[in-house]
Order: sequence, then structure tokens, then C-alpha cells
Amino acid sequence: MDDHLTISFGDDGERRPHVTPEMATVCREVDDTTRGEVVWRSQESVTGFGEGHRYQLIREIGRGGMGIVHQGWDSQLCRSVAIKIMDPSQRLQPAGLPRFFREARIASQLSHPGIVTIHEFGVTLEGEAFIVMELLLGRTLRQILKSVGDRGRELPGLLTAFSEVCQAMASAHGRGVIHRDLKPSNVMVCPFGVVSVMDWGVAKLLSDAGSSDGFDAPAASTTGADTPPADVRPAAAPGTGDQTAAAPEAPGHTLAGTIFGTPAYLPPEQARGEIDRVDCRSDVFGLGSVLCEILTGTAPFAAASADDRCRQAADGDLGEAFARLDGCGGPLPLISLAKRCLAAEPAARPADAGEVATAVTTYLESGQRRAEQELVRFFDLSLDLFCIAGLNGIFHRLNDNVESLLGYTADELVNQPILDYVHPDDHERTCQELAHLAEQRPTIQFVNRYRHADGRYVWLEWNARAVAEESAVYAVARDISERMAAAELRATMERERETIAAFAAAAGLFLTASGSLAERLGNVVEEGVSLLGLQAMEVWQCDGPEGGARLLTASNPDAVSASPRILNAIIEQRQPHQRSLDSSADDPALARLVERGVRSFVGYPLLVGDRPVGLLAVYAKESLSEMHVMAMSTTVASLALAIAADARPQ
Repeated sequence: MDDHLTISFGDDGERRPHVTPEMATVCREVDDTTRGEVVWRSQESVTGFGEGHRYQLIREIGRGGMGIVHQGWDSQLCRSVAIKIMDPSQRLQPAGLPRFFREARIASQLSHPGIVTIHEFGVTLEGEAFIVMELLLGRTLRQILKSVGDRGRELPGLLTAFSEVCQAMASAHGRGVIHRDLKPSNVMVCPFGVVSVMDWGVAKLLSDAGSSDGFDAPAASTTGADTPPADVRPAAAPGTGDQTAAAPEAPGHTLAGTIFGTPAYLPPEQARGEIDRVDCRSDVFGLGSVLCEILTGTAPFAAASADDRCRQAADGDLGEAFARLDGCGGPLPLISLAKRCLAAEPAARPADAGEVATAVTTYLESGQRRAEQELVRFFDLSLDLFCIAGLNGIFHRLNDNVESLLGYTADELVNQPILDYVHPDDHERTCQELAHLAEQRPTIQFVNRYRHADGRYVWLEWNARAVAEESAVYAVARDISERMAAAELRATMERERETIAAFAAAAGLFLTASGSLAERLGNVVEEGVSLLGLQAMEVWQCDGPEGGARLLTASNPDAVSASPRILNAIIEQRQPHQRSLDSSADDPALARLVERGVRSFVGYPLLVGDRPVGLLAVYAKESLSEMHVMAMSTTVASLALAIAADARPQ
């Protein structure tokens, strides 16, 4: 199954029957899940599969002893499904049909996110027994464990998946159902953190204790003789140890006889065929086996051959497994939990999966509390904002300061992606920082912008570190918006200073160059508009003490200038004058400037000594800073001298 797209109920035990339409129409069987007689009738809504039918078979994606699993399409509800069709040969086996449906009936009673959903099951008019179930896309835990590189770094994610398995099994045990074949290949890890326990084909209702369920009675082999434990041989690839044990008639699948399960993970009582002792604690052994493989990379019983693994399991020979656990370097509480679950005597194990789930949850939560305390001591910061997030960038917990800082309540942000609130320009840097945290590199004074509830962005400075055991990030942040605004103002002023200095230097070169005054002034105003980002610039000359001002040059000759009245007033006052413009401008000339997008006007009187020789007019789309206004003094002096020199008699 691991070599295909694994789905819901995978490797499930026995081989396959031909069910005739007559057999499908009325078929009386004793169903062990209800301990009563069940009449299986053909399904009027499912007459067959393929074109023209409700369910279409897309492709085969798995094969077990009881049947073949297909990826299918439900044309009525327009959704992908998994369809398991019973092998016709299995229908001829004693209790074959109820055995095929038992996993559907049991799983359909277990309503839990970690247990696959059954949509429908029955027998078609064409005589095919089928189960329609939820299609699960992902990888088995077995596949994930085989690809583990750095076990220490990947342990948090593996423990999260294991915790979900424990919760699913706790729900099953609470309803009196045991799985009896727990192993990594029967755990599906899907996208978005969904974990499902699969293959309930050998599950049992504890209310049926002491009665045969079709799996506990010895199965007939091809020779007609009962199959002793020593002759159980899985059809596994050498050294895999992960194939469910099977009778000779169905190699490679769950055994429907004295022993059933997978040798590498078998509880001792189950390996010895002590059916009356198989209960919730047998599943607890299975959970311990999964945890053992998570911590050490190896199943509890790892002998070279299947026979030897069966003997190890039957003898409760866990010495090598415990030695691997002691030497794995994993967290001591988890090593201790694995050993308790793997106790050879059932009475020494936790009573059920609920106890295991509680122990795992307690460990994870205690790790969070320790990490939180260490983080506060490590950073020694006032907690403007404290949060816990996953390495996937999802908020898990936030303190109440988030409301005063960002305007959201903590509940509004929990389970929300961090990047949904980060300024788009900061996304890439934030993703890089999360990647660094995943590599166990701490974050120190990382700065980015978060969207406030009112739409503005707030600058936050973060200190954080990842806690490997929890697959979580603990972080503190403080609002540095005022600091960033001050820094931005300083940077803007510095840029303006540098730009104005460059313009002053260029203006000096132009004014001392050869050519007419009009040409030289024209070069100056063009450079000013380009360098300073202005809308227009003009140079005016005074005709005399009483003659007013006349235009010498302009960057845009067609632009509407300020009125002569305003220009003459600035010349008379002999002081720079800045004026912000809006639609309420009372002067018609200024109103026309507003219509053309001018929002700021500055007039600089050009003085030689105390004598006015002209005026520099600057027009901008936004208000100019005070520094900008004052820093033009060098250029203004150069312009005044150039105009005065040109006016002197030659």
C-alpha cells in the first residue's frame, strides 16, 4: 500500500469471491458487530460502477487481501471518494461478507476526525460487495519515518502526529472498539495536520469478548490444517518487518486465524494467540510500538526474519528495543512512556489509549510552559506582545496586549496565518525568518510591519526562538512605530540634504559657465525640477525699484504663475515665503495653480546685500519641508549674483 497513493482502509487481510446477483439479492449472515442476523440486500442506488452509474472508478490505488481499493468519483455529490470492492473469492469464505463489512460498520460508529469516514457500503445488483469511504491523500507515517533525516529536528512534528493517533484511539476505546493492528503504515498523515488511523479490518468490539468474530477462530489453510504460529510467514520484502502476518492462503496480509497482526509490532499475548487477553492494552502496546519507532527509527521486534520476529513477540523479548530507546537521546518522559506501553505483561501497561493520550498531552504542555518561562528569562523584555505560533506560521496563543497593540482580540488571531497580517513588502523577509527559526536559529530584533485592525501598519520588533520538542515558536514583540518614524524622518532629511547639495553644486556650475543669462538660468531651473522632484521653477528679475518683476526663465513656460501681486509682496518683504495651496485659495492665479495639481508654493527673494534683484519661485505637488526651504540659500545667493552681474554695464 505504501507504494501507492495510500487511502483509508489499506492492508486488510484475506483473499478474494465471486458473488452472483442471486447471492447479492438476499444474503443472510450473522454479523458479529451486532450479534444478530443481518439481511444484505442489493443497493437500489448502486447498481454498478462506471459510466452511467453514480460511482466511477478512476484508478486502482491499493490492494489488500479482502479487495481492491480504487480512487473514485461520486457523480451525485461531485466529490472524490475511495471505493473498496470485495474480491469475489472472499465471498465464498465462511463469514466472508460480514468480515468484509465489519470494518465499515465499526468505523462508521467511530465519529472522530482521526478515523476515516464511511459514506456507504453494500452489494450492487451486479453482485459486487463494496465500501465507499473518504479519500485520504497524504503519506503514511511509515513513509515519513523512512525519510527522516535529522530525527531531533523532525521529532516535534512526529510527536504531533502521534498525539493525534492517541486521541483517535482513545475515542475508539471509549466506544469499546480495539484496532488490533496498530503500526506506522496504518497511520495516514494528510496535508493541513490531518492524521487518520486506517485499516479497521481486524478491529473488534469488546462487548463481543469470549465469542468468535471470524478472526479469532482458526482459519482453514489451503491444506485443510490449522496454521500454527511458527508457520506464519509474511510476504514482506526482506527486512521490512511491516507486512501484516498472514496464513499461507493470503500471504502478506492480516492473518484471519490463530495469530493476526504484524510481527514487528505484535503484543506478546496476541502473538501467542491468547485471544481472551487481547483488549485495549494490546492497542496500547501498538501505540508504544509506534512511539518506539518514532524515537529510535526501528520497530520493537527487529529480527531478520518474520519467524524470528514472531518468536520475539511471543516471548515478550524487548531487551533490544529497550536498549535502543535508552540510547536514542530522546526526551526521557517519552522514553519512559514507550517502555511502559511496551511492557510484556498487559497489566503493567497504561489501561487504554486515553491514558497514553493524556501522558503525551501533559508532556507537550509542560514543554510549552518550560519554553515560555525560559523565553521570558532569556529575552528579559517587557512583554508588549507575547505569542506562540507554529513553524507553519499559524498563531496558537497570544496575550491580551495584542488588543492594545494591534486592535484585535487574542481569539481573533488564534489559528490565523501570520502572513495574513504582515505588510506585503515584508512577506519575503518574514518567511526567511520563519525558515531560520525552523533551523533552530534564534530571531533577535527582527523588524516588520503588522496590519492594525484600523488598516494602518504598526512596526514591531521581534525576539523569538523555536522549541523543537513542541514544533512551536515563542516570541515577544514591542511596538517601535515611533522609533521607525523618527528614523524615517532622519533618513528623509538626509536624502533631501544630499539632493539639495547636489542641486546647489550643479547650479553653481551652470551659473559660472559661458552663455547668455537666459541659457544659464534655463539650465538651473531644469536641473532643479529634475533633481528636487518639483512641478515647476521660475526665475524673475526686478526691473527697478518701482518697476516690479518680469519673468526671465521658467521650466514650463505654459505653467500659470503666482500673481504679480504675491511675487512683488515677497520681494518687498525680503524674506522667503511658503504657502500651502488648496481649493479655497482666494487669489485667482493660485486657484489656477491648484487646478494644475500644485499644492505648495515657495518664493525666495534674490538679494544682493539688501537690494532685491529678482525672485526664485518653486512649485511642488506636496508641501516642502522646512529644511528644504532653508537649504536653498546657497542657490538663491548664486542666482542673485548672476542676475546682478548681468545687469551691470559692460
